[in-house]
Amino acid sequence: MGIETKDALLVLDDIKARNIAKSLGIRITGTLGIILKAKEKNLIPSVKIVLSEMEEVSFRISEEIKKEILRIAKEK
Repeated sequence: MGIETKDALLVLDDIKARNIAKSLGIRITGTLGIILKAKEKNLIPSVKIVLSEMEEVSFRISEEIKKEILRIAKEK
């Protein structure tokens, strides 16, 4: 589907799937990229709140990545 659709943007978190998509020239983003875009467009008030809720349902994210995402979102 991503190859067949011009300017497709696939949402992938799995590293193997991301690598394959990249090798095929398909644009990708992940869940965290979607969350950052939602904050940028004022669709959500806080990335930090969303990340906390995701962690409560076992979404795994390293502290390093979490800090970087919050930095990008200009949140502490």
